[in-house]
Amino acid sequence: MADETKPRTRRERKTQTEWSVKELLDAKVRPVNEVVEGLLAVGLTMLAGRPKIGKSWLALQIACAVGTGGRVFDRQVSKGKVLYLALEDSPRRLKLRAQIVRPRRDAPIRFITEWPALNWEAGGLGQLFERIKVVKPKLVVIDTLASALQRGPAGAKAAEGLEVIVELRKMAHDCGCAVVAVDHHRKDGDQDAINDILGATSKSAAIDTAWGLFRAGYGAKLSVRGRDVQDLEIRLRFDEVRGRAVKKKGMVVSEGPVVGGLWVVSEDGNKLAAARAEAEILDALLEMGGRATSGVLAEKLGKSRQAVEKVAWRMECENRLWRRPVAGQNWYEVRKPEKEAAQVGGVRGADKPVAQVGGVREADKPAAQRGISDVEKAVQLLLSQKGGLLR
Repeated sequence: MADETKPRTRRERKTQTEWSVKELLDAKVRPVNEVVEGLLAVGLTMLAGRPKIGKSWLALQIACAVGTGGRVFDRQVSKGKVLYLALEDSPRRLKLRAQIVRPRRDAPIRFITEWPALNWEAGGLGQLFERIKVVKPKLVVIDTLASALQRGPAGAKAAEGLEVIVELRKMAHDCGCAVVAVDHHRKDGDQDAINDILGATSKSAAIDTAWGLFRAGYGAKLSVRGRDVQDLEIRLRFDEVRGRAVKKKGMVVSEGPVVGGLWVVSEDGNKLAAARAEAEILDALLEMGGRATSGVLAEKLGKSRQAVEKVAWRMECENRLWRRPVAGQNWYEVRKPEKEAAQVGGVRGADKPVAQVGGVREADKPAAQRGISDVEKAVQLLLSQKGGLLR
């Protein structure tokens, strides 16, 4: 075991793999190095989706944002060099894509349309590693992973594909860059960013972040799950660009076949998702007697505790939920009308007996005969829609 009293050299600290409790708690670790705020960090990210959904457009859009700097999807981008392996695009198609996404002409992005197979035998991995060390890119895009592996008709062995993914992840961390590998979803997917990746059993354990691009009524949903970024979902819509511009009635419009477009945040989609998430929490609380811990809610809804508390915090800020920390846990309950919850003489109104008028409890009267709050109206509306749960 290492001598705890002996000071360590810089090299020893860098390669240290064994820690005492004191060393671990006193260690100075670097914060997560994000390339796109809250979305893309240093390491290996797998972007997967069904064919023709727009994965390559999304990858190119992220690459151009990094090369140009600024913001993408209302998130800050760290500007830097980009190495883009467009292995399924011809120069003509790649030029068309670039004309639509419109990066700056001097953006430090290097496009490559041919590359040796990404393995040690063919030399592709070694060449990529050397190129990264020379160029020092902020982002490397591999579109697509299947083309980079150059599988034969029978497909590459799972072990070989996993070995390449492990090497790519190690390469990304050693060189301090983000690597985005574009891949495909399996046919019988269930809209899970990790489980839907083709060959997810082997791949998911080796990657840092999974991006799943799924079709939705408002456009698409980008589901993000990772080690160094928070789980999130971004509602997107695809602003289409058609083949040619013509002038009609003094206005320039586009017509002809769709040749591409840009992904933009869908405000309507995000509002709909937020409403559904809040409705699910309200329904779950009502089913459990009106109160529950965030952990129990997360288990019932099949979500992470962090995701549940994020939605519940928003509902608490809008006075639709009570939150009570008890023994290190957050208890949530449906907020009662203000006139019932008001503190009177040190006793909470909600804890007092319900007033009775003419032998009938006020709370038992039909809603039309008593004054009810907006919260109660919202809950009644939710319960009346599809058995109480918005789907």
